[in-house]
Amino acid sequence: NCLMKNGVWQTRVRWEFLAQHDSAKGECTMREWLVVTLVMVCKCASMNAADVTLVQQRQAVAVIVLAADASWIERHAANELSEFVMQITGTSLPIVEDGAATASEYATRILIGSPQSHAQIGRLVEEGAVTLDREAMGADGFAIKTVVQEDGLYLLLSGCRGRSHMYAVYDFLEQECGVGYFWDGDQVPQQATLRVPAPQRTERPYFRRRMAPNACSYVYSCQYWGVDEWKRAHDYMLKRKLNVSYFTLGREVVMDRVWQRFGMRAQPLSEWAVWESELQKEVGDYARQLDMELVGQLWGGHVTPEFAAAHPQIQYVVAQWAGVSTSYNIHPREPMFGKVVEASVKEWETVYGKTHLWDQAPYPETSPGATPAAKRQIKMDWARHMSAALARADPCGTLYMSGWFLQGADWTPEVCREFFAAMTHSRYLVADVWAETNPIAVKTGYFGGQAEWMFGVLNTFGNVERLHGDLRDLLRRVQHVVSDPQSRRCTGFYINPES
Repeated sequence: NCLMKNGVWQTRVRWEFLAQHDSAKGECTMREWLVVTLVMVCKCASMNAADVTLVQQRQAVAVIVLAADASWIERHAANELSEFVMQITGTSLPIVEDGAATASEYATRILIGSPQSHAQIGRLVEEGAVTLDREAMGADGFAIKTVVQEDGLYLLLSGCRGRSHMYAVYDFLEQECGVGYFWDGDQVPQQATLRVPAPQRTERPYFRRRMAPNACSYVYSCQYWGVDEWKRAHDYMLKRKLNVSYFTLGREVVMDRVWQRFGMRAQPLSEWAVWESELQKEVGDYARQLDMELVGQLWGGHVTPEFAAAHPQIQYVVAQWAGVSTSYNIHPREPMFGKVVEASVKEWETVYGKTHLWDQAPYPETSPGATPAAKRQIKMDWARHMSAALARADPCGTLYMSGWFLQGADWTPEVCREFFAAMTHSRYLVADVWAETNPIAVKTGYFGGQAEWMFGVLNTFGNVERLHGDLRDLLRRVQHVVSDPQSRRCTGFYINPES
């Protein structure tokens, strides 16, 4: 609006000048009408650019301008934009700091940051040249805006936080520049000139949390990935605007520290366990740099058979998996259960850093208990004591539960509702992990109706990597959840491949 006002104002000055010039003759000729019309058209066109040119015949005509104290992720966003432009045109875009004299040599200036972090963006907002509506963007949205000023054209790639600056850059590259992001690599067009329609848009994600991958991904297909592979996976997640990393290795090192707290030393750590812990640290630190939320791994009760034999005074929940393996778990009612849960939170944070999203679920793919009543009681005890222990250890913590455990036959609608009612607080998040094929939201009373939940897509089982599935049905199911009033607490989307 301000640009249009400026355009109209400048056109009005020209019109008044011509009218005064012709008043002596008392008439306005057709030629002068045409002059006025041409001035209006040309001036409005100049104030509202139809195109943004970044590279002209392999020569950069745009520059990326960052604040002098730009954050790591703002600089990373600038580097990504420059590198992709290099891949497209063979010419990278220069990156300079605000105030650099060389910036004025370029017709287009690309500003990455927020009004709070970047003085030039703040100035444009304050002058009314552009509106960055934080309410419209929400906590995780972004704006891509073109602004024409007397000193040149500005392209704003702005978000409300670090990762949303990255979303703005990646979205601009995808929507305007034709770059495609795929799990097996990016597809980049080739051209000598990069000229795109001037963007003017604000984007806001519907789902607050967007998570990947599945814990089984590591076991089934990624067990030998190193730091570089996992960093590329997180880069891809960011390009697809995911904001929660379900990457939870290194639990053995944490539990070794926990048992030492209780004077109980577990088996000596293997080299593999130490390697996984170092991988978790490095990849987790990178995910934090990308401003992603990380999931921490809670202890869920499991102990070794040797531990159970050495401590017979403790009550255990014994679970059978597929008739081929037996697991021993300290009973949730045991005082030690809550203490170990609390210790696992503290030690995870000591080793891997702070988080407030904690993963654990009750006895998945098993049904412990000798009778239906015993099975039911174990479930209620787990809900009550696990949620209470987490609340003590991390008052801001949220218990994340993969809803896979709810697929079991003994998880009837009544048991599900009673289980969620037994939680001592509503800070829990459940993933309906197989929602595109076998959803459980309705069966569970929408997970108790009190907490947030996520729509999950379990698009691969085991080592099945072939293309399959019904995309139209998937879209229909997601659209139904979005429009269903009873699904109003579905605030997340989970890409949940097992491989």
